[in-house]
Amino acid sequence: MKISLIITAIILIIQIIIRPDSVYISDPLVKAIQVKSLFLNGWNSQDIFYPAKEYDPLFTMNPLNEGFIFFNKGRFIGQYPIALSFFYSIILFLGFSLLPYLNSLILFPMVYLYSKNLYNKNNLFYLLFGTTIIVTIIDFSECSIFYCLTGIGFLFIKKYIDQRVDTHFIIGNIILGIAIWFRLEALLFTFSIYLTLFIIYFQKKEFTNIYKLIFHSLTFIFLVLIFFLYNYISYDSILGPRYLANIHNNSLNILEKVRIFLSILFTYPRENNLAMGFYFISPIFLYSIVYFLKNIKSNSVLINFYLGQSLIFSLIVGTAAPSDGATITARFMAIAVFPLIFLLDEHYKIYTDKKIPKTFNILNIYSYLVSFILLIIFFFSSTFLRKATNYVNKIESDLIITSNEFISGSFQLGYFNKKILSLKNNNQINEISVILNKNNISNIQLIGFNSILDNKLSINPINELYTLLKNNNYNCKEMENKINLIHYSCEKNSN
Repeated sequence: MKISLIITAIILIIQIIIRPDSVYISDPLVKAIQVKSLFLNGWNSQDIFYPAKEYDPLFTMNPLNEGFIFFNKGRFIGQYPIALSFFYSIILFLGFSLLPYLNSLILFPMVYLYSKNLYNKNNLFYLLFGTTIIVTIIDFSECSIFYCLTGIGFLFIKKYIDQRVDTHFIIGNIILGIAIWFRLEALLFTFSIYLTLFIIYFQKKEFTNIYKLIFHSLTFIFLVLIFFLYNYISYDSILGPRYLANIHNNSLNILEKVRIFLSILFTYPRENNLAMGFYFISPIFLYSIVYFLKNIKSNSVLINFYLGQSLIFSLIVGTAAPSDGATITARFMAIAVFPLIFLLDEHYKIYTDKKIPKTFNILNIYSYLVSFILLIIFFFSSTFLRKATNYVNKIESDLIITSNEFISGSFQLGYFNKKILSLKNNNQINEISVILNKNNISNIQLIGFNSILDNKLSINPINELYTLLKNNNYNCKEMENKINLIHYSCEKNSN
């Protein structure tokens, strides 16, 4: 219990330093919007709440990144799962400023159970702070719930293999069946569990265990069918909104698929940064994988299970992922830490009465250092974002038009009480002209960067909008600021 409380406290302290309550931008913002939209709709509809809908009914200039919101079955919905929206909408009374700080508490049951089942307690620290886990549980998201469910579900499957208690397998199936509602990776993760066990039992000619495996799979299959049925009825796709939002990526060529595979599992150079894949952040897992692969015939069933399941899951995720996401591409592979942390634990057991090789210490230090650097970047990014948010949220206007989704995202939770439009291409300047002709808008704020940051905009839209408003009888005044923005406050002349 003591080590679990210490880890929970460390996560909370990291969050207090970084302040995730001030980082509702991009993914966390969309998730927050989905949560509040469901709440405002009385849990009857997933329609996205959009204050500027009267000016932009088709959401073409919504202030969020493209793809985050899309049209489905006569409504505009977010790409994130209904389980996330439903769970947090129930406790929304706590307020968005508090919700991110619940992550450490949500993770506590998983952390506590793993503290009871890991031989080397230092591995528990590595599980949380030496892998991609720590950087994905800082801000507002479904990750903490997902990791808790997947981690505990895997633990029960592991106990079944070790102790042959059928109840453990049933409980593990049920928990993993709930986890798929939060992230689709749980589906691939559980499939890799079954495939690994089937291969192991088949090689050993343990046909009785294969029959039991098939029987136990019925529980999970039943839960998956419920999940598929709900998604098909709600979205016309059995895999749900996240799949629909990324379906356009399924036509990628083989070179793009290879790039995504390398980015998720290892690393790949990009124009402005370096992709940080799972084994790039936590190479000690590769060290253990290679060690046990060399001794695969003499390994126990449990070790070969950890080994096989983690390798199969790595291959499936690396090839099935529609994209590699942001810089921290390891997030798609995050739940691979559960079999791999036990594999690493088995590796440590070998050195119970021996000196631990320096390689262990070097790779451990490396992973902690990478995590620390990522958290430092997170901290400075949130600090800059707070400055931008403090400035833009003081702006009161009938309509705010931005030239970049980063600027519109900087309003963060101000989204709910401000009418914000964000230009995504040059043609939308003509749409703004139509809006001006159809509506009597007294005050309009124009906010943009000094340079063109969006390659889809071949001109500086703020200058174009400034001219448009001047031609429509607006008097525009440039506003001074300290964050390198172009900001015009435009009042419509009364005459």
